[in-house]
Formats: sequence, structure tokens, C-alpha cells
Amino acid sequence: SKSPKNSDDALEAAADEFDQTIEKAHQMNPAQMVRDDISLTMDYLMPGKRPNPTARIAEFVFVFVAMMWFVIHKQFFFENDRTEHIRRWSSVKRYPIHDGFEMQPDLVLIFHNPNHEYSDNDTLMNK
Repeated sequence: SKSPKNSDDALEAAADEFDQTIEKAHQMNPAQMVRDDISLTMDYLMPGKRPNPTARIAEFVFVFVAMMWFVIHKQFFFENDRTEHIRRWSSVKRYPIHDGFEMQPDLVLIFHNPNHEYSDNDTLMNK
């Protein structure tokens, strides 16, 4: 069995360790711990020189301006010409469409459809 003196020393050592742990916890800053963890993770995943977002402000501004231009153009300038009600073409003069084949091709390619049933399917052709 342990003597009372040894158990008192052990209790005193445990109390001292507890006090040190509490003091250490009071000195810790959770926000700084998170920043340190993020920095450690970035060092592991992206070794070497990393991009600096503050040095690329002009690029971010140009991208933002371009995106805003697309939004403004779509909202205020773009007019769909494929709608059913095409009012924008009402003032354009119409010309008649010629249905005749006016083009003279140099080469005409005709492809055979193997699934089509011809009445003269078995007839041989001469050269």
C-alpha cells in the first residue's frame, strides 16, 4: 500500500500539471491556431511560391468588368431574333425567294442507301 506522503506528492504534481494546462489554454488564441493550421496546410499542399491575390487586383478588376459587361449587354442591349414575335424585322423590306436551283455544282455526290428497296435491285449495271 502507498504511504500518504507519496499520494500527497502525486496529487500535488497533478494539481501543478492541471494549473499549467489551464494557464496554457488561457494563452491560446483560437483564431491564431486556425491561421497557423491553414498556413501549415497551404505549405504542405502548395510548396514554393504561392500566388498573391493582392498583387493581382488589376486582373480581378478586368474580369469583374467583363462579367458586368456581359450582364449589362444581356439585360439592356441583346434582343433575341429567334422569338415568335419578331417586331425588329417589321421595317425590313422582304424580297421574294427563288425556289429554282440557280447554282451549277462542279461535283455531285450521290450516296446509296442500303436499306432502301429498289424495284431494279437485282439488275446489273453496265460501265
